[in-house]
Amino acid sequence: MKLHITAAIIVSITLLMSCSDDSLEQNTNSQINTLETTEKLANLGFDTHTIAPKWNEEGVTVEGDIFLATESLQQITSNAKQRYRTVVFCNTVNQVKIFNTVPNTKIRKALTAAIRRWNAIPNVRVNFIEVNNEGDARDGVLVKDKNLSEIFAESEFARSGIPGRAIFVDIKATDSRINNNKRLTQAQWTNVLTHQLGHIIGFAHNNEREFTFIPNTANDKNSVMDSDPIKHAKTAKFSRKDIIAIKALYGTGNNAKCK
Repeated sequence: MKLHITAAIIVSITLLMSCSDDSLEQNTNSQINTLETTEKLANLGFDTHTIAPKWNEEGVTVEGDIFLATESLQQITSNAKQRYRTVVFCNTVNQVKIFNTVPNTKIRKALTAAIRRWNAIPNVRVNFIEVNNEGDARDGVLVKDKNLSEIFAESEFARSGIPGRAIFVDIKATDSRINNNKRLTQAQWTNVLTHQLGHIIGFAHNNEREFTFIPNTANDKNSVMDSDPIKHAKTAKFSRKDIIAIKALYGTGNNAKCK
């Protein structure tokens, strides 16, 4: 009887050690992948120090509100320093369809106002189109409600010539630095969504120094693309340098960066 018990104990210990080894190997691989991805993000110009990247099963959020899908990261095969290709194709940026899934009047009106703000810029190809059902926004952008806890909104970044596919908003989010910790007003949501639409078509935060700046657009404290989420809520119009940047990428002339 003792022999059987001892054998059982040995088998159990062996299995536990095997499971522990597998778990340790998985954790080690996960840590290595995380470190490799962080290095990749840094080499692409994203700030990985001020705000640590946050991973989930679908991808990673950098700089607080820029989401990169796992698929996007897998397409980046080199860790060498490079400029992340964020410019959306010319014939795509002029018809970016958006469907709002958030049943909230404040968000609905704010999104419409933010779209009008972008579409009103003269002599550019940018044209956001708000549609009334999700089927019409296939391959377009969905606006969704999500518990983000620390920020008002985040967006999937443009990749490989196509716009990001989602904007996530936290309608319950508050910040002690604005509105005495109360929820955002409709006007403030319009400003936040103006910022997020910029990420959708490839504009990064203008105050992150590692990115390659479009000429004559650096050091712009009034940009709608500042990384501070409070500025997202307070900045109500495009700056002069914002317009220069937008026209450089998506202007109607032959010198636009989009192809």
